Amino acid sequence: MNLHFNYYFGLVTREGDKWLIEFPDLPGCCTFAESYEQLLSHAAEALEGRLEVDLDYLTMEPPTEYKGTEYVKINIPEKLSKDLKFAYCLLTNISN
Repeated sequence: MNLHFNYYFGLVTREGDKWLIEFPDLPGCCTFAESYEQLLSHAAEALEGRLEVDLDYLTMEPPTEYKGTEYVKINIPEKLSKDLKFAYCLLTNISN
């Protein structure tokens, strides 16, 4: 088992003139933007905010690997990634 919280995959779609990204592993975590570049920035902010809340409430789940051109990998800041992994290991009695 390669447990990590280094990144999550977002599902990118186009709705009219807007770009949308949703994170299948994190229901309700989504954002949109006018351009693809803006979308990636907004996605990182939305993901980080959601994971900070998950960490506060100890409700984090490790990411699932997704394949396909419609998915994009959004990296997690290193400190948050380590904190999530540490808390998850404590909660589930997994040694990291």
